[in-house]
Amino acid sequence: MALTKLQDRDGLIYVIADGCGHYKVGFSNCQGLEERLKDLQCGNAFRLRCVHSRTIPIHLSHDVELMAHDLLKPFRVRGEWFRARSEAVIKAVDDCVERAILIDRNLDGAIDDLHDAASEWYNMKRDEAIQSMKSDGQRSIRESISRRSGYTKITATI
Repeated sequence: MALTKLQDRDGLIYVIADGCGHYKVGFSNCQGLEERLKDLQCGNAFRLRCVHSRTIPIHLSHDVELMAHDLLKPFRVRGEWFRARSEAVIKAVDDCVERAILIDRNLDGAIDDLHDAASEWYNMKRDEAIQSMKSDGQRSIRESISRRSGYTKITATI
């Protein structure tokens, strides 16, 4: 598997195997996977290798990691290490990535809908105010203009 360098806006969810049936699920956000693997290898007697990784938006990385850990909880050995079939660990990670991306898209859509509704409300209130001014006639409009400009003279037009 090719090791990936991260961009500033990317996070990386990975599955690392120790060759003895244990898998670490984690994320990296400030360094490439090669560096993370070196850091982990330093404290491990077995040769570690990355068996799976997914690039995702950095703001989702930690949540995906926690979701995967929760899903794999019955297989936890210690901390972020699990003992299960590699296919099951990889599927759990992929499912969590897909779920997080879907939730994020729906949230973005909800925020866009809220923005659209607020803009629509603002435009409606602005149009109501303009209509009200028009129905009050030119006198109200000119009074308003005169007051804003500092003049006290009121001009009425019929």
